Amino acid sequence: MSAEEKQESKVLQHGAIYALGTILSRMGGFLLLPLYLKALSPVEYGVLEMFYTISSVLALLVSGGLSQAALRFYYEYDETSQRNAVISTALLASLVFSGVGALLLWPFSHQASYLLVGTPDYASSFKLVLLTLIVQMANEVGLSYLRVKGYLWLFVIASLSLLVLQVIINLYTVVTLRWGVPGVLLGNLLGATLGCLIVIVVTLRDCGLHFRRLDLSRMLHYTWPMVVAGIAGVFMDRADRFILERWLGLEAVGIYGLAEKLTMIFAMGFLRPFQLSYGVHRFAIIKSADRAEQQSRAFRQYLFSAALVGLLIVAFTPPVLRLIAEPAYWSAVALLPILMLKYIVIGSEYIFHTGILYAGRTRFSMGIHLSNGAVRLAFTLAFIGLLGIQAPAYGALAGATCAAIAALLISRRFDPVNWNLSLALRIVGLGAACFFVDKLTGEGWLSAAAAALAYLLGSLGLGIITRSDLAGAMAWVSRHVPVPARRK
Repeated sequence: MSAEEKQESKVLQHGAIYALGTILSRMGGFLLLPLYLKALSPVEYGVLEMFYTISSVLALLVSGGLSQAALRFYYEYDETSQRNAVISTALLASLVFSGVGALLLWPFSHQASYLLVGTPDYASSFKLVLLTLIVQMANEVGLSYLRVKGYLWLFVIASLSLLVLQVIINLYTVVTLRWGVPGVLLGNLLGATLGCLIVIVVTLRDCGLHFRRLDLSRMLHYTWPMVVAGIAGVFMDRADRFILERWLGLEAVGIYGLAEKLTMIFAMGFLRPFQLSYGVHRFAIIKSADRAEQQSRAFRQYLFSAALVGLLIVAFTPPVLRLIAEPAYWSAVALLPILMLKYIVIGSEYIFHTGILYAGRTRFSMGIHLSNGAVRLAFTLAFIGLLGIQAPAYGALAGATCAAIAALLISRRFDPVNWNLSLALRIVGLGAACFFVDKLTGEGWLSAAAAALAYLLGSLGLGIITRSDLAGAMAWVSRHVPVPARRK
């Protein structure tokens, strides 16, 4: 096996294990989704979505970007002690920043509850969000360390611990005690705390407690444009919840939040693991002569796989949702294809962004994400009256598309790559055709399976999958899937 094939095989293996860990860490929400859809009304689900929204904004505000900066500067050093100091510094800084932020916001919990959901009755829920924030920020840095060290199965163990505890606690708080929204948030907090403790103990054991002001200064200088962009981007990204709440009420927020939750199966089970694996890989090949070719190949493989996974989720969700949810939630399926396409485009933008990161021009990231949010917000405000609940979904897709195009054009200035966009268009077109076939044939179990099969056969016919791809896939399977020996 060539060095290039070994590297690609390593990326695939890491991506698969990251997928397992990420799926486990998020599976609690999906395992409990039928429970939530039975125990919570769409209005209560909308309340929960509003707290998730503010949590995303606060996460970037208090210590966003430190985990990515730790990855970036970890590879700046060759000595282990210096690398450990980078991780330790990022971990301590994340704890301090998030702790101070939570302490400052704690006295205003009633006001925050009123601003978010129109009543101060959920002040305790806001406090649970603040506590969860501290845990999650430290956890992000620790998980970055596990990734660079290759502690992949420890990543899985931490995720599994989070899953088990979250499910047990939510079954008790939501079903037995009937605490509703606060019960869900309490389960999230306690589950995240256990997973974080496992990660932090390992990180501190290896890296120790070190604080280097110079490293922190460099990381903050590196991340501040992305933090500013991220805060504005997440705010504008999540502003659709506030717009829906004002125009259509909390029930619409709940329906939209459910659609987002369903597409998060793709985001957490496929897109996020890919980003975790490729995020390390692209810096590892920064000095490779064929890095442009590797990036182009990764884009093709990503887009083909993303379209297939996205099609499977969109096609099989309607019959599943009719089984697990009350009719009040069924309208969420109309939003799925739009939001799914948005996430596929986000993954493409992540790959296109590599040239900007290579050049260290993260200020362009700020402009790209601000433009994304501005397009999304403007579209939603302009068309909410015409399109109703679908306006923010189309706005999100429009913003993500503009960001991907901008990242592609800017990155070419620093790291020219032939992305083979004509092939990308064939992949997207084939996926769309298969989706409409499923739509026209009734959105049932058989039509969903037929759509997936048609996509695979169409990929062969259109040259999206080549014989060399099949040969490589078979070779990978033969190397990694044990086959029982025949008895003589």
